[in-house]
Amino acid sequence: MTEKHQAVRLQVGIWSGAEARSGLLLYRRLLAQAMRSGLPGATVVTQVEGGQRARGFRSVESEIESNELPVWLEFVDDTGRWPEFVEDAKRTIGRHGIVVASDVEQFHPEQRKEGKRVNRPTYAFADRSRAGLQVQVYTLEGNKVDGKPVYQAAAEFLRARNIFWISTARGLCGFGDGRRIHKARWFSRNSDIPVVMTVVDFREQLEPHVEDLAALVGDQGVVSVTDVTWLHPDG
Repeated sequence: MTEKHQAVRLQVGIWSGAEARSGLLLYRRLLAQAMRSGLPGATVVTQVEGGQRARGFRSVESEIESNELPVWLEFVDDTGRWPEFVEDAKRTIGRHGIVVASDVEQFHPEQRKEGKRVNRPTYAFADRSRAGLQVQVYTLEGNKVDGKPVYQAAAEFLRARNIFWISTARGLCGFGDGRRIHKARWFSRNSDIPVVMTVVDFREQLEPHVEDLAALVGDQGVVSVTDVTWLHPDG
C-alpha cells in the first residue's frame, strides 16, 4: 500500500566553484546544510553550459578546466524542515545562484505506528506574489535550428531577452517519438545524446517569451512549463 501527501520541491542553481571556502565547493556546503536541516535527500546535476543575468555565459568548451559551470540541486521535503534550510542556503549562495520552490505530491509506502496511521505534515506556499516560471526544453544534441544545436539557439534567444537563469545538461540516454534509445558512446561525442535546458525567471519576465521559444524549437524538441515560487534572490 502507498500513501500520497503534499511535499515541497526546492531547486537551487549555483556556480559550482563560487565562493569555495576552506576547500569546500559551494554545492558541498549546501549539501551539508541540507543534511543538518534534516532534509530527507538531495540530487545534484552538473550542467554543461549556462548563464545567469549579470554573469558571463559558461560553456563546456570554454570552461572545461574551471569550476564555473552551473550546478543544479533538487530537494523534495515532506517533513516541514525546508524553511530552515532555505534561510541558510540564501545566506550561503548570496549573489551566486537562485532558489525556487514548488508544491508536489509525493508517494510513500503507507506507514503505521502502534497500529495507527502516521500523519505527515502538509505544506503549501501561501504567498503567490513571488510567482516564478520554470521552462524546460527536451531535445537531442544533434537537433538543429538554423544550423545551430537547438539548445544553443534557444540559449541565444533567451540571453537576448535577459532571462535570469539558463542551464543545459546532457543526459545519459533516452528515447522520444522515434521509439529508439539514444545514448552516449564511450570515447566520443554522440549527436543523439539527450539534452535538457532549464530556464527560470519571474513569471512576468519569462512568460511573454514562451510561445516564441516553443516556435523556435518547433518539432526539434519538447517545451514544458512549470509554476514555481521565487525564493532567492530578490528581483
